[in-house]
Amino acid sequence: LRKYGYAGRIYPLNRKGGTVQSLPAYAGVAELPEAPELAVVAVPPEAFFGMLQDYARYPEFLPDVKSVRVGPRAGDAVEVTYRLDAKVKTIEFTLLHVEKPPLRVDWKLLRGELIRRDEGTWTLERTAQGGTRATYAIEMSFAAPFGAALERALAEQGLPGLLLRFKQRAEQLHRAAP
Repeated sequence: LRKYGYAGRIYPLNRKGGTVQSLPAYAGVAELPEAPELAVVAVPPEAFFGMLQDYARYPEFLPDVKSVRVGPRAGDAVEVTYRLDAKVKTIEFTLLHVEKPPLRVDWKLLRGELIRRDEGTWTLERTAQGGTRATYAIEMSFAAPFGAALERALAEQGLPGLLLRFKQRAEQLHRAAP
């Protein structure tokens, strides 16, 4: 990543720990000092994008997502309602996803209990090796009385593993493809 100009923090994952290219390696996502924003995935962007679009299957690999209802599509936009176990409380919210195949998905909050703001972007870039550099950016804020507790629960439990779970899912589906 450094070789190709990435200036952000890098946290290699290795089940055995140790070091990777002189950087300390972490045995799991739970041990990272902060939630990751970027992952390099060993699948082409088109495959990763296809997995992102399959909203109805998110509960299969995102344990905090209890259910998903995919609404009607209007061009590149689709409404998706999520039921999420935020540890403090189960919440339901609807996002408008705007898909820009095969390299970007934007979303914004349409409605939801306890959530004031939820806007974000998946940005996908093809690597020189044919994989995907996936960047996840999100801005969220919550309403009282659970706001601070929800933010803490997501920061400590939900978001750190999110990017890794998407990476693992994309690589698993890509290996299983004919």
